[in-house]
Amino acid sequence: MYSFTRSNYAFVICLVSLSFQCQPADAQIGANKTILTIEIMLPRIVGDPVKAQQWGKIFSEMGENARIRQPLPSDKPEIKETKRGTFRVIKIVGELNRKGELVFPDKTFSMNQVDQIKAWLKAIKVFGAQGPPDGKKFWGLNKQQFDAVVKALSLPVAKETKEKPLMESVDALPIDKTYPVIVHPDAREAFFKIETAEVRQELQNVSSGTALAILLREHGFGFRPLRTPNATIELTIQSLSKISDPWPVGWDIDDTRPRNLIVPNLYDFVKTGFEEAPLQRVLDAISEQTKTSILIDYSFCQKKEIDVAKAAVSYPEKQTAWSLVLASVVRQVRLTHKIMLDEAGRPFVWVAPFVPFKLKNK
Repeated sequence: MYSFTRSNYAFVICLVSLSFQCQPADAQIGANKTILTIEIMLPRIVGDPVKAQQWGKIFSEMGENARIRQPLPSDKPEIKETKRGTFRVIKIVGELNRKGELVFPDKTFSMNQVDQIKAWLKAIKVFGAQGPPDGKKFWGLNKQQFDAVVKALSLPVAKETKEKPLMESVDALPIDKTYPVIVHPDAREAFFKIETAEVRQELQNVSSGTALAILLREHGFGFRPLRTPNATIELTIQSLSKISDPWPVGWDIDDTRPRNLIVPNLYDFVKTGFEEAPLQRVLDAISEQTKTSILIDYSFCQKKEIDVAKAAVSYPEKQTAWSLVLASVVRQVRLTHKIMLDEAGRPFVWVAPFVPFKLKNK
């Protein structure tokens, strides 16, 4: 995952209000408002009691007071966070194993890893009990935080987007202002060059999370939720070349769910046929007839030199299902399609260039 520190946010640009005023950011805000309490549990079976004293000395030399105690039957290594006025109190409980290592929920340290322990404690002071978000699944969010972000991105786009300026469309997204949309400093200059670019497709009625991912992707950008030291979450825009885990364009559907129950109109039978018709017009017609959003990865198509507007496709006249027509026409120009769900659980079709599967070398 791309390395991210709070200091990177010294000049972030807020897009939600269109005021573009800089936001101050200081990682020490979190650290200065954090109180650590550290407990070291002795081994549950016979261990070296001298090790516990040595660990106590290590923490003391780091300026941290660690209490050494016997474990209770229900005790286990844990990290808990509570509020005390304007301060947060983080209780860190570790357990000594028979080798004299100190075991925490996601970390195990030996006595020669003092620098690593210092860095770990510093990160906890800054980011709280969850620690820094980098290198963790779901962008370092817990389930409650992740569900809240998904909910905030679930409202459908109310206004038309096709041929509207990018910035206007982003600003009109119905995203809860609790989660401000910002541009990371390293993307600021490039992003402002394309803020007036026209949106190529209609995203009305698509959830705001999927819509934002598509709007940005057309120009090589993406976004992801970033948990900050002061416990807020920001939706951070960055170049796709800088982030390995952008918010996805839609979510996969369980393979056991019949697709004809998810998008039944795509499986309606109709008599149709055409010769040398522009693919874009065919996709637009299928979308209109089936009342199903068909969205296109234009950026990837451009890289693969596929012009959806000009590529000609044909289909023999016969009684057939829309889903078969769709599969045929995209395949003719080296594209593929997949039924996805947006954040609200609404289905749409995502069309993108076909990427052959490659076996990994053992």
